[in-house]
Amino acid sequence: MHEVIRWMDLKGDLLDIGGGEAASYKKMINCSTYFSINIDPALMPSYVVKEDSANYQEVTQSFDKCIVFNVLKHVYDWKVILQEAVRLLKNGGSIHVIIPFIYPIHECPSDYIRPTSSFIERKLCEAGFDDIDIKPYNIGPCSTCNMFLRKPRLLVLPLSCISIMLDLCLKYILKFDTVKYAEWIPIFYYAKACRR
Repeated sequence: MHEVIRWMDLKGDLLDIGGGEAASYKKMINCSTYFSINIDPALMPSYVVKEDSANYQEVTQSFDKCIVFNVLKHVYDWKVILQEAVRLLKNGGSIHVIIPFIYPIHECPSDYIRPTSSFIERKLCEAGFDDIDIKPYNIGPCSTCNMFLRKPRLLVLPLSCISIMLDLCLKYILKFDTVKYAEWIPIFYYAKACRR
């Protein structure tokens, strides 16, 4: 996720649905103004909302960009969040979504879905977005396998580094097609769409 965030164009007024000042990626974001909405006050969002909140009425300003990183898997009804994103975005504003496809289940407070690109596209379209671009991401088979290994906490970082190095060897030495692999087995999707 952090690699994708590094090259995103998030300039302008930004709304982060599911983030906050304490979010791990906050320091990587370059924007004019930053506002966030979250159910967890520990992430220090601009606005704290209830999990089942139908809308974010406290938020009235309009934004150039909206990011929704690793949130939609925890949301049963996407319609709520996506309609609010449409309401809060300026005409022509864009939404940027990162959502896992192959990823261990973790409840925070709930974990509902691992969608395909077709599902994501349809939900964005139904909410009022167009010019939808969805990209699958995966480093390679070693990293994919490593994600599902149960391992002691001390081995997480070393095994992650080893699996990434093995995947890079596959890519550059054995000419393994990581793009086709990501299309077939995406770890996560990055979707960008514009408000109609």
